[in-house]
Amino acid sequence: MRMRSRSLAACVRTATLIAAFASSITAEGHAFAAPYTLPVPFWLYAYGSAVALLISFVFFALFSAVNTSSRFSENRSGSRRFRVRSWSLYRLIAWIAQVVTALILLFTIVCGLIGTPNALLNFNMTWFWMIFMLLSMYAACLIGDFYQMVNPWNAAIRLAGRTGLVSFKGILRYPRRLGYFPALLAYFGLIALELFGNASPEKLSVCLLAYSCLLFVGAWLFGRETWIRHADVFGVVFSLVSLLAPIEWVAADGSWRIKLRLPFSGFSTVESPSFSMTCFIVFMLSSTAFDGIHDTILWNTAYWAKLFPIIKPVIENYSNDLYGNAAKVYYLWQWLCLALSPTLYLAAYAAVLVAGKWLVRSQRALNELILDFSWSLVPIAFFYNVTHYFTVAISQSPQIVRLASDPFGKRWDIFGTASISIPPLILDAGFVWHAQVALILMGHILSVYLAHSQSFQSFGSRSRAILSQVPMVVLMVLFTASGLWILSLPMAAA
Repeated sequence: MRMRSRSLAACVRTATLIAAFASSITAEGHAFAAPYTLPVPFWLYAYGSAVALLISFVFFALFSAVNTSSRFSENRSGSRRFRVRSWSLYRLIAWIAQVVTALILLFTIVCGLIGTPNALLNFNMTWFWMIFMLLSMYAACLIGDFYQMVNPWNAAIRLAGRTGLVSFKGILRYPRRLGYFPALLAYFGLIALELFGNASPEKLSVCLLAYSCLLFVGAWLFGRETWIRHADVFGVVFSLVSLLAPIEWVAADGSWRIKLRLPFSGFSTVESPSFSMTCFIVFMLSSTAFDGIHDTILWNTAYWAKLFPIIKPVIENYSNDLYGNAAKVYYLWQWLCLALSPTLYLAAYAAVLVAGKWLVRSQRALNELILDFSWSLVPIAFFYNVTHYFTVAISQSPQIVRLASDPFGKRWDIFGTASISIPPLILDAGFVWHAQVALILMGHILSVYLAHSQSFQSFGSRSRAILSQVPMVVLMVLFTASGLWILSLPMAAA
């Protein structure tokens, strides 16, 4: 995919204005009621967001009519104007950063194994879920893929290789068809641990140990660089998110160069993803949506009031513990729905591409189009993640200051910060909802632009490109409305 930076600059500014306008027209709301109500009627948000998306589509169409005279892949000179002189980071700094992150990973595992089982008092839970998983990923959207320089598993494997006891150059050729499916499988396990694992500090440490062993063994079989690139779920997530960043990290002769670029323009520097990467992106989107809905009253009712009466006779025939086994089936159903969640989004995504292909009578193969337009789903997946988790990240992450002095929960006070009282930051519910609406809308507007840009390369002429994107805009409206709807659902009692 190739996109012109000059077009992107103007479109990003316009998208920001549209998002701000859409959220401001619904600024006056009502107080929340238990357990959860919208500040204003849901339909008003849905209509406002739909109008904003349609306006953005019209703008992108008109703008491209004036400024797009050739395929995006043929002209990238605009992006060069925004590059600054690159500089290198010394190898020593990179080496120290890698050693530090590897030690932090080891310390995180030790904290879970010998520290308190109380998740709120153990360093490893807050560090891994809040700092590493959330805040670091959000930072990658701002400062680029710094993770590739400080990857703790990559550093640990490299250090182990330098001992000479084992070689991580690989003894087998990595199967090309395997692609990024190892990282996808690890991602599924990570989300399942978060949602269904009742993750304790000890369980988290055991999972991190198992994951580390998997990376070490894979690196020995297929080579360190190859296996880390395809199997490290965190590396794949960070690399995808970093395409939104205005900073690019480039490896060069053992050190690093940093380049400035337009925000969201990283997609212009990469080719169409593989099918395995497309599946990974779709799961990023579907797993976050599933996390938002799986603990709601609607979801629980769908099982206990609709599905349970159907399977009840079957359970009674095989067991006397009706409700105990029904609960087990419920959790199995949850796992199955999480595993199948990407198929729903992938089917809807493929359907709009089929419709667009039919509208312009394109001869392009559907599988090619699915890969070509995959990058347009990344902003939706990322902003969905921020929308769902930024409140818990803001409220829990400051606790790391206190936990640093007492990482094992043993009543220590190493740095004198253990006694600091850091009350959880409770954000105003109305602010949270408006922020969530703006984030979801921004993600979809950016996705509309990326899909619109790719359509010029896939379908050629301006008229064919615009016509092909009508179904995609409809899908974006549906995604936006469904995302807002999920956020509006009341949660089931714990």
